Amino acid sequence: MVSRIAQFMPHPLERETTLRDLQAENMLAVLPLLSLAGLLLVVNEDRFSQPMQVILPGLTLFLVPLVVVALRPRSYRAAAWALVAGSLGGILLAAGWTPLPQV
Repeated sequence: MVSRIAQFMPHPLERETTLRDLQAENMLAVLPLLSLAGLLLVVNEDRFSQPMQVILPGLTLFLVPLVVVALRPRSYRAAAWALVAGSLGGILLAAGWTPLPQV
């Protein structure tokens, strides 16, 4: 019985390779959304009182995918951290720069 189960379990190296492939594919799926969000912020800068409120976060979100694509062939881990740091940085810039409404 145990030998039947063992033949269906993938080898640890095969499992790790499959996981790495899935991670790399999913990383690429997010990049167009970040570029679109950055582009929408930059295009709509005239709706804000201070254009830099949206231009800097928008450019950050727009450029993160380019950095990730450049880093991905060299190091998956560096590309993943660039994606996380760039996304978080752009969001925090947008949230921190926008004034809160007075209550």
